[in-house]
Amino acid sequence: DIRRFLLTAFTDFETVVEAVNKGRIHGYINKPLKADEVRISINNSLEIYRLRKRNRQMMEELEAANRELMSLDGMKTDIIKVISREIRDPLNRIMGTLHLLKDKIEGRELSEVINILDSSVSRLEEFSSMAEQISILKSPEHELRISEVPLKRILEYSLIESSEEMKEIDLNLDLRIESEEAVILGETHLLVSCLVNLIRNAISHCGKGGKLTLGTRSSVEGLQLEIIDQGKEYSDQLLGELAKQFSAEGAGLNLNLGMELGLAKMIMEAHQGKILFEQLEDGRGSVKLVFKTPGEEKTGTEPRIDE
Repeated sequence: DIRRFLLTAFTDFETVVEAVNKGRIHGYINKPLKADEVRISINNSLEIYRLRKRNRQMMEELEAANRELMSLDGMKTDIIKVISREIRDPLNRIMGTLHLLKDKIEGRELSEVINILDSSVSRLEEFSSMAEQISILKSPEHELRISEVPLKRILEYSLIESSEEMKEIDLNLDLRIESEEAVILGETHLLVSCLVNLIRNAISHCGKGGKLTLGTRSSVEGLQLEIIDQGKEYSDQLLGELAKQFSAEGAGLNLNLGMELGLAKMIMEAHQGKILFEQLEDGRGSVKLVFKTPGEEKTGTEPRIDE
């Protein structure tokens, strides 16, 4: 932190260069001395010293704050997990009570009230589960339990989870599976959660008695699963937000689109895959999931999130 000055009667360029290189000076003062020049040089040097000292303090404070934030982030994850578990327990008891009441109630109006309560509690339980999954994925300590999973199994589980919503609007399912032997890399329950959320979103854009298409195919990018809805309820604003969320590189999460879509994006990125959205020429919406496969890992061509 020492500031060095050369006091000299010589002002030739070579002397100054040698003083800078060998003496590590920060400036020089010419003879004959002028008090004001010396005073200014000293004051400037003291100010630089104070600034450097304060800068070091700020850096140390910033590092300490970062460490504290990291610990708080881990604590936040634990808190969300606890809250999710605590919420789920009373929700399960409420659901059990509602199911018992359903068997004993005969009045139509009261039955409708029970059904509304039942669906509301189910929705709360889903939000609790999604909040816990997001907190786990955001945790710095979390590591995926990767294994080879048949895509057919992921599809079957996801369609079972979404079957009630399909029945409600009498939706027809069109499956176009290129290979039933296809295998992807990932954690089963997370991939099922991702697909269920995307299927339910697609159902919301289908009309009563309509059709939902699910198809797979191999491409240069990897194994793709495409979900095609009927294009209902798509405003220009929504189309723009979906395209930005799922097609733009480095796009952050837009939770205004719903926790389900945000969670789906997080899950695919955690699996080094991606989601793409586009509107087809006939107005239908198309969501494509690009999965990491065992072949990609062996050949060293695994997709990066930023691709």
